[in-house]
Amino acid sequence: MKEYPKNHVKTPIKESMVTLVLLNVITLMILLLPMEWGSFFGVSGDWDSQHVGAAELLRQTMITQGAIFPQFTYAGGGTNIYDFAYYGFLRPDVILSCFIPGVPMKYIIAVYCIFQVMASVTLCYIWLKGQQVSKRGAMFGSVLLVTANCFIQAHRQIMFVSFMPFLMLALLGIDRLLEKRKSLLFVLALVMIYLHSFYYAPACLVVCGFYGIYRLTVKVGEEGGAMASLIAWKPAGKAIVAVALSLAISAVFLLPTGLDILSTVKDGGSFVAQPMKLFDGTLEGLLYEPYGCGMSLLSLYGLVSAICKGRENRPLAILAGGILFSMAVPAVSWVLNGFLYARAKILIPFLPLVVLVTVKALNDWKKERPRLLPALVCLLPFFFWEEELQRTAALADGILLLIIVVYLRHKWKDRGIPNLNRYMACAVMTALLAIPILTSYEVSSHGGWIKSEDFVQNPFNADELKKCGILPEKEGSVGTEALYRMDVIYHGLTNSNTVPDGSIQQTSMYSSVTDDDYGTFYYETIGNPIAIRNRVALLPSENPIFNDFMGVRYLVTKADGVPVGYQPILKKGDMVLSEKEDVLTVCYGASLLMEEEFFETLNRQERLEALSRYTIVNDHGTETGDGSKDFVSHWAQTVSLTEPIPAAEAASRLAREVNQTMKSSRDNCVLLVEFDVNSPKQEEVVITIGNMDNKLASHKAPYPNRNYHFTYLIGWDEGTDLSIEASQGDYTIENLQMFTIPSEFLKKEAAKATTHGWEPDGHTMFQGTVDMKEAGWIVTSYPYREGYQVIMDGQEVTAQKVNTAFVGVAAGAGKHEIVIRYTAPGFEMGLLVSIAGILGLAVLMFRQWIQQKKRRI
Repeated sequence: MKEYPKNHVKTPIKESMVTLVLLNVITLMILLLPMEWGSFFGVSGDWDSQHVGAAELLRQTMITQGAIFPQFTYAGGGTNIYDFAYYGFLRPDVILSCFIPGVPMKYIIAVYCIFQVMASVTLCYIWLKGQQVSKRGAMFGSVLLVTANCFIQAHRQIMFVSFMPFLMLALLGIDRLLEKRKSLLFVLALVMIYLHSFYYAPACLVVCGFYGIYRLTVKVGEEGGAMASLIAWKPAGKAIVAVALSLAISAVFLLPTGLDILSTVKDGGSFVAQPMKLFDGTLEGLLYEPYGCGMSLLSLYGLVSAICKGRENRPLAILAGGILFSMAVPAVSWVLNGFLYARAKILIPFLPLVVLVTVKALNDWKKERPRLLPALVCLLPFFFWEEELQRTAALADGILLLIIVVYLRHKWKDRGIPNLNRYMACAVMTALLAIPILTSYEVSSHGGWIKSEDFVQNPFNADELKKCGILPEKEGSVGTEALYRMDVIYHGLTNSNTVPDGSIQQTSMYSSVTDDDYGTFYYETIGNPIAIRNRVALLPSENPIFNDFMGVRYLVTKADGVPVGYQPILKKGDMVLSEKEDVLTVCYGASLLMEEEFFETLNRQERLEALSRYTIVNDHGTETGDGSKDFVSHWAQTVSLTEPIPAAEAASRLAREVNQTMKSSRDNCVLLVEFDVNSPKQEEVVITIGNMDNKLASHKAPYPNRNYHFTYLIGWDEGTDLSIEASQGDYTIENLQMFTIPSEFLKKEAAKATTHGWEPDGHTMFQGTVDMKEAGWIVTSYPYREGYQVIMDGQEVTAQKVNTAFVGVAAGAGKHEIVIRYTAPGFEMGLLVSIAGILGLAVLMFRQWIQQKKRRI
C-alpha cells in the first residue's frame, strides 16, 4: 500500500482537476482581460525591444552558427553572447524556437509567458495541498498568488517572473528531499531558475533556505528529543550538496556570465544616489508595486498574525518574521542586489512564502477568533506612501480588511465561524481589488499594449535581403554581410537587437550588459545622439562618420529619411533599404597611424577627423605614417555662441544658425552641431535636428542618461532639408558650437579585406585576406575584449586594442590570411565543471537508488 507523507492531504483526482481548470481560467482572465481589443500580449518598450528582440537574435545566432553554445553575436559590432544571458540564452523557449524558425518569436515568447504564469498557479496549488492545508485553502492561496501585481511583468520584464514555476518546483523538491530523500527535482528546478533569471537566483536560494529551515523546524517539533532532532537536520547536508550540484551543472552558463558582468561597470541608475533607509514603512517589496510582490494588505495581515501566534506555532512565526524583516529593511534588498542598490524588485521570489504564511494564518480562523491587532497594523503603510495611487489603495484596502476582521470577530462562536468559506471568499475579493487599478495604471504609464498590426521588427526578411545580395542565395556562397554591416534606423529601439539572419552584422544592441569601451566610443568619442532616457541602449543613427568607420553599408529608414550618400535599393511600404558602397569593411589594412597619447590631446572635432583618417595605436613601432607629426585639422567653425538660449527660442534660433551654416558651406560636407543643455528642474528635454533625436532624461527616470551635452553629426549635400524641433519646458541651451568639414577629409586609406566565407563553428567571427601595400596594422571594427584569438598566416598573434576600443594586430607588407575567433572567458572551464556536475548528479542518483532499494528490502 502506498504511503503518504504526514502532511499530505488526499483529494480525489477528478475534484482536483476541476479545481485546477478553474484556477487556470481565473489566471487567464487576470492576464488577458486588461488587454485592449486588437492588441498583443506585450507592452511596447523593453518587452519587444529587449526580450523578444534579444530572443530572436539568440535564435538566429544559434541557427546560423549551428551551435547551442555560440560564443558571440554580431550585434553591438560583435559581442560576447553572454551579454544577452539576462534575456534567455539557453532558456527552453529560445532553444525550442530554433526548431520552429518559421514561427515569429513574439508568439513563442507570449505563449511561454502565459504558460509560465499558469504553471506557477497550478504548482502553487499542488504545493499548498501538501502543507496541511484544505483544498479550499490551497485554492485560496493559488488565487492569492496569481493576483499578485508582479505578474504584470509577464508582458513587460519577463525575467521578473519567469523563474516562478521553477521556484515552486524547487519548494516541492525540498519537500521531496525531506520526505523521500530524493534530490533530482530540487537540483533540476534550481538549474532552470538560473537559466531563466540568474539575477533572481540568489534571492531564490535564500527563499529555499527559509523554507527548508521552516520544514526542518516543523519536523524537529513533531519528532522531539535530542537524537530525533539531530537526525531531522541531516537532510540539510543533502540540500547543500544539491545546491552545489545545481551550480556545477549550470557552470557553463553561470561562470562566463559572471565574468562578463564583472568585466563591465553596471549602471545603478538614479537608485544608487538615493540614500538607503533603515526601515521601509511602505513595504513596497510586499504591497501593490509591480516591481515587488505587489500583494494586498491581506498578505501583511497574514504575516503579522503568524508572528502574534509565535508561542503556538513557532516555526511559522519565525518564517513570517524573516519575511517581514526582509520586506521592511532595505539593507536586505541591497545585499540581494549585489550591493548595487536597494530596489525591492529582488524580493519577488518571497511571494510563495508570503502566500503560505497567509493561508495558514487565515486557516486558523476555524479555531480562534480573528485578531484585531494585525488588522490595525495593516493601516500603517498608508501613512508612509507618498504616491497618491498607492495611498488611496492602502487606505481603501485597510478599511475593508478592518471591516471584514471586525465582522468575523462578531460572527465567531465557540466552534469557529459559521460559513467560514463564504467569508474567505470576501477576503479573496479584498486581494483582487487592487489588481485592475494598478495593472491599468502600469500599462498606461509605461507604454501601451502593442497593436497586433503594429509589430515592426525585422522590416526586411531574409529572402528579401538575398535578392539584394546582402545574404547569399546559394549554400556555400558569400554575401556582403560577411564584410559590411546593416543597421535599422526605422523604429531603431524596437529593432536594436533583432536580425533576420544570424550572419547580419549591426552596430546596435540593447542589453543591460555592454562593453564599456564600445559604449564610451559609441556616444562620447564618435558623437552618436542619445535618443532615449538611458545610455545602455546603443541605437543606430545617421552619423556619417560613425557609419563609414563601422562599415555600415546598408541602412533601413523611412522612405523620406534616406541619409546623404545612401541610395535606395528596396522599398516596402513607408520604409526603404539603402546602400552606400564607399564605407570601410569590418576588417582592413591601414598604414597611416597615430599615437594614442597624441590623440588624447586633440579636441572633440579633431578626434573625429583623426579616427576617420588614421588608425589610433598605443605603439605603432615604426616612424612610417606617424600622424602625430603631420596632423592638420580641416574643420571650419561657423558658429560660437556663449549666451544662453531659452527653451522658447531654441528651435527657431537653432534653425536660423543651421540654415545659415548650410548656405555658406560647400556641398558634400559634414556638419557638427553641439551644445550644452541646462535644465534647472532636471526635467526631460528633447531636441530633434533632421532625423536625429537627443534627449536629456528627467532625474525621475530609473536610469537617467545624464546627457547634458547634445551632439549631432549630419551629412550635408545640396537639397538637404533639416527640420528642427525642441520640447517645451524650463531649460536653456548654452555654448552652441557649429563646425563643417568637407567629406574628402574623412576618408581613410585602407586595404579592404576580401573573403570567400568560412564554415560557421560558433567561434569564428571573420576569415579573409588583407593585401597590405606597406607595413602597418590590420584593423577591425570588432569591439576589443578578453577572449579574442587572431591567427595571421597560420600563426597566432596577440590581439591589441586600436582606435580606443577595437581589435587590431600589427602586420608587415604583403598579403595576409586572417582568422578572427572568439571564446567567452570562462566558457571552457564552465563546460568542464558542468560535465563534472552532471556526472556527480548521476552518481548521487545511483546512490539514492541503491539506498532506496536497501530500505525496501
